Amino acid sequence: MDPELHVKFGIEAVQTGGNSDNLPKFRFGVQTIETPTDDEDSDISSDFEAPTTLPHDYSDEDKVDLKELVDPGPYRYNKHTSVAALPCLILLIALGGELLLIITTLSAAFLILLNNEGENRKCVILFVLLFIPVHIYMLVTVFPLLWLSLWNFFLLLAVNGALILTAGWILLQFVSFRKEEPIFCQVIEQLLFTAYPTISVMLTSWVLSTILLLSVIPILQLLLGFVMLQIFLVPVVSSFKLKPEEDEDMNVIQQPIVVVMVTMLLLSPSVLHVLFAIFSPSTSSLFTSKSLIELCFIISLSLFMVTLLSIRQLIEYLGLQYSLVIKMRYISGAAATLLCYPVLQTFGLISHFLPWLPVSIVGFSILGIVLSWKKHKIVAISLMVALTVLMFYWIITLPWQLQYPFIFLHCNKIPISIFYILLGINSVLCLLCIYLSTYGTPELLGFFIVLESLVLVICEVCLQKSDLIKLPIIHATGIATSYMLYRLYMSHKLSQTTAIIGASIHLTKVTSALLDQINPSPITLLSSLLLLCLVFMCLKMFVFENRLNISQSQTLAGLCLLLLSLLVNIKTVISTLGYVLLLEQPSTSILIGLWLLIGGALVLLFTQFHPQQLQQQTENKQQQTENKQIDNDLNKLGLVMLLVSIIVFIIQPDIDLSLYSIFQWCELATMLVFTVILYSNISLNFNYLLLLSSILSICPSIRLVILIIGENWDVISVVVYYISTTILIILLIIYIKIESFIQLSDTYIQYLCICEISSQIMLLIWESFNSSKSTSLLDLPTFKSLLLSSLYLSIILKLLSYKKVPGILPTVSKDEEKVRPLLPIIANTTCFISFILLCLQGPVDGFLHDMWCCGASLIFMCLQKDILLFSNLREYNQNTPTSVAAITALIITTFYRNYTFVTPSLFRYCLKVLELLILPSTVPVYVILWTIMWRHEILSEKTVIFCLPLNAVLLYASTSYTSVVLSLTGIGVGLYMIAYKLPMLPYGSHEYYDK
Repeated sequence: MDPELHVKFGIEAVQTGGNSDNLPKFRFGVQTIETPTDDEDSDISSDFEAPTTLPHDYSDEDKVDLKELVDPGPYRYNKHTSVAALPCLILLIALGGELLLIITTLSAAFLILLNNEGENRKCVILFVLLFIPVHIYMLVTVFPLLWLSLWNFFLLLAVNGALILTAGWILLQFVSFRKEEPIFCQVIEQLLFTAYPTISVMLTSWVLSTILLLSVIPILQLLLGFVMLQIFLVPVVSSFKLKPEEDEDMNVIQQPIVVVMVTMLLLSPSVLHVLFAIFSPSTSSLFTSKSLIELCFIISLSLFMVTLLSIRQLIEYLGLQYSLVIKMRYISGAAATLLCYPVLQTFGLISHFLPWLPVSIVGFSILGIVLSWKKHKIVAISLMVALTVLMFYWIITLPWQLQYPFIFLHCNKIPISIFYILLGINSVLCLLCIYLSTYGTPELLGFFIVLESLVLVICEVCLQKSDLIKLPIIHATGIATSYMLYRLYMSHKLSQTTAIIGASIHLTKVTSALLDQINPSPITLLSSLLLLCLVFMCLKMFVFENRLNISQSQTLAGLCLLLLSLLVNIKTVISTLGYVLLLEQPSTSILIGLWLLIGGALVLLFTQFHPQQLQQQTENKQQQTENKQIDNDLNKLGLVMLLVSIIVFIIQPDIDLSLYSIFQWCELATMLVFTVILYSNISLNFNYLLLLSSILSICPSIRLVILIIGENWDVISVVVYYISTTILIILLIIYIKIESFIQLSDTYIQYLCICEISSQIMLLIWESFNSSKSTSLLDLPTFKSLLLSSLYLSIILKLLSYKKVPGILPTVSKDEEKVRPLLPIIANTTCFISFILLCLQGPVDGFLHDMWCCGASLIFMCLQKDILLFSNLREYNQNTPTSVAAITALIITTFYRNYTFVTPSLFRYCLKVLELLILPSTVPVYVILWTIMWRHEILSEKTVIFCLPLNAVLLYASTSYTSVVLSLTGIGVGLYMIAYKLPMLPYGSHEYYDK
């Protein structure tokens, strides 16, 4: 029989001249599975088998040939993408609820932890496996909206696209994915620059349509699309094009795609307005004067917005003159200015200033044109004086004698005359800022912008507290002004500090309005100042800060100040979030847990989305190492905060001096100490580990006694649980910190495993003698703890077999049979014990119990190669014991269901006998499957062909659901072997049959 070579993750094949059979040899790390021939001994190790000892820092990344797979570098535009992702993520979390939030938090923590261990390829696989159920859950959550309206089908498509593109964005953060799929990375990057902003605008518009008039939505969609295109239409070089071909466009999005995006911005608001006018009963009919005026305003405003974009390259690509864009800008801007007054009236906006709005727009537009020339300084000053006179003339015409109280930050009421003076001061400051943007210095401009922001926010708060302005307008002005300040900072018109202060003032106003709307507790002046500090630090660390321009000490100081500002806002921001999640005022422990959760998420976001490129620019290798170490420490800090927050949510320690409260805080301290030990770099020995684990296991053992035994505990049970918990903690520390041990032998692990199982069995015998006669053995608490212990040992010993270190844990090979290591035998024994206990602890008798037993066979994935029963266990046949155990469980339970099946019908009784006769005839199919999976040998092809149809007869004669599953399994297995494993050639015409 010719050997078959199966290549797994093949990277590069090297042909050697001395190879007589002319088979390719692969580099280290690429797993090849060679089918043994008839003359070979199956016990001899194959080429696919791992060497007896692995390198010290063995990981998946070591298996990759770096000459063949090159990382094109990190995704450079996380800040751009976060603008489009933030509305999508907020909506998805709102739709998914607490379950989605918990899943994403735990998954993110586990993925980052696994990525820090160097298992990048496994991170990608695990992320895909986690994303699939989350994707299905979100689609199931949104699908019922179709019953409300068929138009929600487009919402379903948008949510689906947001989920997929968010997953693609996350995949770009994995080094292994970037190495192996560089072309796919370019596709995802292009979708993030084109489809993601479109979907974000769609979802945001849908959310706003639930709280605002539908006639306003097209204008808001236009404004949102304009902001998105300003961010994503800027020509930027792709992050993943390493060696471009000749005349290849290096930009992320090419000019034809830009044409499509600009056309969508130009047409989509008008199309949306027409659709609302035709299908929505809450809007005016399409051919009414009101609707036509709104349509003309939307068309002119869309055209004006498009001309404000950086589309010079696009116009040249289309072969047009850019002067045409200038003309269209003036024409469309004038039309939008003339129509803004009647349109705003139709939206229900009433103000003394509304009739003056077109005049002000024209005046400020002329001032902007004059200032852009920079040579007509006297003309600009004259226009500013005219606008100031016009503004104060409007203020003089206002009703000064009104007795309307204005509230200023929950303090004393101010008269309306003071408020009018504030409006005048604000207008003068605006004109000064416009003038200084051309003729002043950035420092002076920044000072007046901060001062103007403060005055404007005071005026808006006065109006909002007096119910004279709606919250959506407050939010819109705050976000728009912050975006304007960010653009001024990017164009080097403002310094970083002044831009952050000005944006913080406006966003603090927006956040305070949101908090006041959600949680009616009053927001004092002190709370507003503390909130300003939090917004300032968030903007500094995530929006305005460029990590290439700051030192590591500044980074650490900024993160500390960010966490501190979050802590001082625990009564405003965090308590409001807790109120939204729990629908009641959260306790102090919940607030602490939320602070840890949000703080850890912020630290991880900073480290993940701010890649340390200083390592690539500095020539000092020591500095590179220090930078990388600081990034790793920050990752660890974020993970610790996330894990501790979950523990706090589970324990929820009380804030009092009771004994139970002290015990809860001791549990939390134990977890912290345990985490510090795992992340430290100290050297360990077994005696020190035994002492340390005996201290750390005090609180967990008491908690296990409380959860499993309850109030009916005794001293013997507490001692056994204490010993058991100590052993489990020792094994966990050995697995994680095995490289840090000075000297460690597998003999210690053998004794620990034997002591763990024997102590549990002895306690089970003790409880069985001391329990009442009516108590079943399966209902004893120790029976459940024995199951948990055996499962834990099976999994941890299997993980240890993948993490062998030279000189510590020996492997099992043909040449080392004299050593006869017992650790794999103990691991396999615990697997069988776990399987038996899982079957006994399954659901009630019935079909679910049978399926539970089949699922329990997954524990056999933890089997290891030993010197007794599983000496032929290899990587390619690791799944064989699981499959065989599941099929065996189905066969046994089918016999049992047939035996217990009782029917008075003669026909059903005949089917029962037929099932009993047919069932043994289907077993040879599974025997042949076992030989194929275990040894890659085919016993008899004719047996499969003959026995396969008998499964159809078994399906017809089935007396239970288990028999139906078994028959369908037999049909599937037979068809699989016929299609993929059996030669299926005429008898005697192939050398395979010659023996």
